[in-house]
Amino acid sequence: MSNDSRVQKLLYFLSKRLDYPLSPPRNITLTLNYICNQKCIMCDIKNHKFDKKYEITQPEIERIIDEMVEMNIPELVLTGGEPFLYKDIFEIIAYAKERKLKVIMITNGFYEEPIVDNIIASKADHLQISLDGSNALIYEAIR
Repeated sequence: MSNDSRVQKLLYFLSKRLDYPLSPPRNITLTLNYICNQKCIMCDIKNHKFDKKYEITQPEIERIIDEMVEMNIPELVLTGGEPFLYKDIFEIIAYAKERKLKVIMITNGFYEEPIVDNIIASKADHLQISLDGSNALIYEAIR
């Protein structure tokens, strides 16, 4: 473990004890949309109407990314709904990577074939894909 990592852990621990932030967060999670291409039984997104005029915009996200860099927050977590259904997703990933952030995507893994090449080309650092069940029967019942 590096000294920087030890210092970060100590500052985090002291922040909790003092109830006062002594170090920046490790990541920022942005919910990009409230649309999804699945109807999972445990999720209620499908039951809500969401007005797209309230959806976060690309310029707003880029401003947040710039602030993250200024504050030395290294990881951007993008989620939704399904973040790969957000219209400007690949531009946002590219902008975050240009700014040297680690990009983590939380996705259901269900997309049309052409998008897979775009995902690989995007250079997102990490894909967290939901696997809901220990076998195909359970998984299909949930999804």
